[in-house]
Amino acid sequence: ELRVRLGWLTSIAPALRVLLAAQLVKYADDSDAFTDELERVREMFRAVHLRRGHAYEALAVLVLRRLQAGKPIELPQVQRLHDIYEAMKRHHWFLTGPEDFPACAMLVGRPGTPTEIGDGTDALYTTLHQRADLWRGDSLQTAANMLYLAEVEPSVIVERFATILAGFRETGTRIGLQQYDELAILCFLARPTATIITTVNEYRDRL
Repeated sequence: ELRVRLGWLTSIAPALRVLLAAQLVKYADDSDAFTDELERVREMFRAVHLRRGHAYEALAVLVLRRLQAGKPIELPQVQRLHDIYEAMKRHHWFLTGPEDFPACAMLVGRPGTPTEIGDGTDALYTTLHQRADLWRGDSLQTAANMLYLAEVEPSVIVERFATILAGFRETGTRIGLQQYDELAILCFLARPTATIITTVNEYRDRL
């Protein structure tokens, strides 16, 4: 149903359609209702002068739809997304782009002004680079944006990130740029570091 509605020229790859379909099933959502909302909200994106980003717009709308508990997304939410996006750009104009729309959508539901959120994500970006010796760039910015969702002091969440990172490396697991965001997700698990590392490595070996 998504393939038919989204078409072949929207830059929404089959793998992403699977992700969208899984979320629609999980929340008992309707593919036509979601696609209708996507088309409607895209017009709002253009109204607030957000850049085009077909696949990233779809993910952002999916997130906003969850925040709205299925109710129609309204212009104030889209404007807040835009303002958070612009606040991030003030710190990293060369990194921030449509690929950050989903993270900005997640941050729409968090307290604080867009400026405070932009400052907070940048603080995490800087602390991650310094404490965990991570490469600067898009992957680090994505990880910082995700860790901001934890709503704890940067030093605390970064220390957890660094501890998990060190634990994986001690087991011989390579953690590169592409794993920064995955490591950030693991920081939200209420499990001991050793348990997280053992479990992930066991799944990896089985795969």
